[in-house]
Amino acid sequence: LLYSLAPDVSNVSNLSSEKFYYPQVILGADDEVLMQKIKELDSYIRKYPNMAAGYINIASVYAELGDLEKALAYINMAERLANTEDERYMTYYNRSVIFFNRQDFRSAKEAAQKAKDIRNNSDIQDLINEIDEMLK
Repeated sequence: LLYSLAPDVSNVSNLSSEKFYYPQVILGADDEVLMQKIKELDSYIRKYPNMAAGYINIASVYAELGDLEKALAYINMAERLANTEDERYMTYYNRSVIFFNRQDFRSAKEAAQKAKDIRNNSDIQDLINEIDEMLK
């Protein structure tokens, strides 16, 4: 519902498009939004400590904040709890992205290959292509 409403108050000057809505305009700065997500995901993890999804999601938020060590720690927890192919794919894919952002391209390639072994799609192939470019 929030994203379907056009904001009538904004802290962004010259917001010219009526077709694009930016949640941070309404919710606050990016870091504030991410910190709120962390609180919500912490609560989710406490409620469902054996579900990989919460750990995968919180890892993504920490990666977005630039805390790649915490992101990797949460991905490691998610990997231990992953029960489905989808969960395993997401842990390997996200691990690859974290390593890519740390500029550890060999580890990124290894994780991406594991994700590709589970599900060979254009997203993972694009990531592998980017990694290969960095390894040249």
